[in-house]
Amino acid sequence: MQKLINSVQNYAWGSKTALTDLYGIANPDNLPMAELWMGAHPKSSSKIEGAHGGSLPA
Repeated sequence: MQKLINSVQNYAWGSKTALTDLYGIANPDNLPMAELWMGAHPKSSSKIEGAHGGSLPA
C-alpha cells in the first residue's frame, strides 16, 4: 500500500476546518478548502509518496 498525496481545491464556499478535522490536512494559509481531489484529474492528479520523502506521479 502506498500513501497518496492529494490536492485541495480552494473555493469561497469551502470550509477552513472541515478537511483538517476529517483528514488532518494542514491549512497554513487559512483558506477555504472546498474539495479534496483523489485520482487522475488532468488539472491536478494525485501523487504517490516516495520512499525517501519525495513524490511520484500516481
